[in-house]
Amino acid sequence: MITYPRGEITPMGSRMLLEGTEPHISYVSYNDLMVFHLMGPMSPMPGVQAGVTIAAESIKGLIAPWQTLDQSGANQDGVTFNDAVYSPAEIDMLVEVHGQTPEETRTVIRDWIGSWDAHNQGELQVLTPEQGLWWAPVRWLKAPTDAMMRASSNRQRFLWTCRVDDAFWRSYDSVGSFGFIYEATTDTFNYGSANSTDLGANWPLRYSGAGGGYIYADGSQARWRDDPDDQFTTNPREVVAGPLKDFYTTTNDQVVNMVFGSFTEISFPESGYNDLWGRMGRNVNGTWNGYGIRARIGFGLLEISKFENFVKTVMASRPLIVPPVMGEKWTLVCGFEGNPRLFKILRNGGEALSHKDTSSLFGPTYRGIGFGMYAAGALITQATPGSVRKISAGDNTSVSQEGYLSLTNNGDVPSWPRYLLYGPGTFSMGNGPESSDVVTLGPLVDGQIVLIETDPRRRSVIDLTPSALASNTPQLNLFQQLIKALVSFATNNNTPPLLEEFESLFGIAPPQGNLYSLMSGRFTSPLPARPSGSTPVTSQILVRIDDGTADSKIVGAVTPRRKWPL
Repeated sequence: MITYPRGEITPMGSRMLLEGTEPHISYVSYNDLMVFHLMGPMSPMPGVQAGVTIAAESIKGLIAPWQTLDQSGANQDGVTFNDAVYSPAEIDMLVEVHGQTPEETRTVIRDWIGSWDAHNQGELQVLTPEQGLWWAPVRWLKAPTDAMMRASSNRQRFLWTCRVDDAFWRSYDSVGSFGFIYEATTDTFNYGSANSTDLGANWPLRYSGAGGGYIYADGSQARWRDDPDDQFTTNPREVVAGPLKDFYTTTNDQVVNMVFGSFTEISFPESGYNDLWGRMGRNVNGTWNGYGIRARIGFGLLEISKFENFVKTVMASRPLIVPPVMGEKWTLVCGFEGNPRLFKILRNGGEALSHKDTSSLFGPTYRGIGFGMYAAGALITQATPGSVRKISAGDNTSVSQEGYLSLTNNGDVPSWPRYLLYGPGTFSMGNGPESSDVVTLGPLVDGQIVLIETDPRRRSVIDLTPSALASNTPQLNLFQQLIKALVSFATNNNTPPLLEEFESLFGIAPPQGNLYSLMSGRFTSPLPARPSGSTPVTSQILVRIDDGTADSKIVGAVTPRRKWPL
């Protein structure tokens, strides 16, 4: 990436940065290969650093113009206002390109012109301490008409014009999600104390390893205490907590959840790990009998293993670059309807690892749940696993639940949310904040992913299922390409519903055919703008999923928009 100016920030720029009095204005090229700091503390010092600056008081058109849509009768005084529509914003910037030599100046001019394009949008960014970062996708609108200076000049001025197609500035999305809560049993470890040495009578403990240390409940979390008798060159030790006393899932398909209360200690050569256990067998006295499915989670490792008579067999694993963080919810799913040997690890509801086994055991004798910790050996104390704030579990059966998505529009323009639906299930979303009027889509099949755009000017329903995405690319196999070509030729690319179902049989279209036929209702209410002079209001959107599983989820997002970025 090429950045102007190059090198470190100047002392004057550092002072301006600390004072926070001048806004930052930057441009990022359409291909993300060049960045120009045009105004503010990061901008170049003319005569000292090569780059591009905006001349003082020479940026215009940051606010898009608009047109009112009026109606007037023949005998009416004045007009009747119907609506107002914003036009694209045309931004004029008087920029000055400069270098320390004519050759360097010409290089900067070439990079500046090369970073803009009439077909592709770059990004004009504005950052202020009061409002944060706002940006607008911009395209090159007009060629400059300024006279070119002689070749020996170290400076060149342009009147540069760009356009914001959709009129408004935008900032970071507000995102919320809703998924099923499986909590037939819950433990928040609100017992014990800092002096405890176990988890109480409900959690049988089985330790292994040459090291010391132990798990305990401190009144709010389950924690690991490093070996108190060995502080240096320690050995590893792990614990299996469970099966939870007097708890069995009703079916073979289980969901076991864990909420982290702290970060896992990262150490060398090995870090601490946290475990989730499902399909645990138990002895007559309630202790673990050596059978079960384990999910191991920690820095550098995500693993699903099966245990038979205490012998571990790794079924699937992958590196985990970003370790678990405080407050994250991790889930082990053991079995789905029709797939009893399909196992998944979910991170905050999103799939992190999946594996389908052929020989793992299940049945009435393998319906216990538990969790565990692994403290690795280290030079100084042990590599401590993260604390656990909550353990919950339930049956992974088709259920119906409803709740709310929390979305915040931080802009001064009403904005339309969008929803990402993960099947299976039938999904309902409220038509705006606090509305009981819902729009329904479904049923979606297992593994299907659908995007809903509530903005009435956009295409409403888009199938994002991987097989559907592949169907629109050259990666279709030869037979699929032939079928698609025949259908397109016979219908002039206007495929009727019956042929869409025909296409879906060959992985070319969604299995239900036209997804619009599964939609009931229409969205008519956007999220309201931030009240002038007040803090943003968080909107509560009613959502519901019917006949879903642990894979079912609704993710909502709204992009805040502003008329003026400063």
